Amino acid sequence: MLEPNFAHSDRSSFPDFRHTSSHSTFRYCIKTATMENFKARDLQPDDIIPVNYWDYINLDVLLNLQKPKTNFSDEKIFIGYHQVTELVLMLTLHELAQLTAKQPSAAMFVEKLGRVHRYIELCAKSFDVMMSGMDPQQYNTFRHALTPASGFQSFQFRKIEFLATDLNHLIRKEVREAFKDETDIEKLIPEMYWRAAGLDRKTGERTLTLTQFEDQYGDDFRALGHQYQATNLWKQYQALQQTELSDELKTEIKDAMRKFDWLFNQEWPLVHYHAASRYLDATDAEGTGGSKWKEYLHPRYQKRLFYPELWSEDEVANWGEVKL
Repeated sequence: MLEPNFAHSDRSSFPDFRHTSSHSTFRYCIKTATMENFKARDLQPDDIIPVNYWDYINLDVLLNLQKPKTNFSDEKIFIGYHQVTELVLMLTLHELAQLTAKQPSAAMFVEKLGRVHRYIELCAKSFDVMMSGMDPQQYNTFRHALTPASGFQSFQFRKIEFLATDLNHLIRKEVREAFKDETDIEKLIPEMYWRAAGLDRKTGERTLTLTQFEDQYGDDFRALGHQYQATNLWKQYQALQQTELSDELKTEIKDAMRKFDWLFNQEWPLVHYHAASRYLDATDAEGTGGSKWKEYLHPRYQKRLFYPELWSEDEVANWGEVKL
């Protein structure tokens, strides 16, 4: 239930306006409230206008964003789940943007990364909706109407990677060592691991899925690469480790970084892999958009890590099976 939040203040000083029906009565009640309560929250009584739940969250708009391309009932589940995921990614980026805007304090770093952990855990744990929530026959029929669209084309997922680490860590495994010291963004982006999944395996040319994606967001990727080259989360972590912090706090920060890496690059891809297996293994099908989904999704193939320096050689070698 939405109601004015005046936590930590003397609520007895506020008239009960929750059930008032008119704008004028609402304003009168607000104006009679003590000014101290508003000043403490940078609010002015004249700035407060009545709001209802459905308008505040744009409920009508939200519930009309699902536009299935077929008549299969379970396609609505497929769309809705991916929209929910994008909203959670938006929240993740909201926290990472604050951590990479300027050098955060140790306390802020741990708090914000804790929020990020919960968002990614939500994405991972919610995959039962996909794994058990759709009829396989329906999915394997309506998915063909979605070509060349693919979750591969999630810009927010890619943006998280840009904010999280140096691009050297995101290079495809086959040439990663050769690019470990490269700093030229224009040379790094073409070698990012996910581009390989968007190439035609026979010709080596870009698929329509990748072409559409890069035509839409290519300039944004280059801008992100330059913007966060010196301020991404890995750089912020390294700077914090050079400050006067206790060994205990440094360990806490390191553990928070490892957990983020583990959740985003192992646990979430694994549950996605198992969900895809349920629908695609029986037909030996390609992924949506034509991707070689097993090699793309399972962490043991790509071995992509945001922070390989924070893991042992054995953990890196066994990525996909690491326990925290």
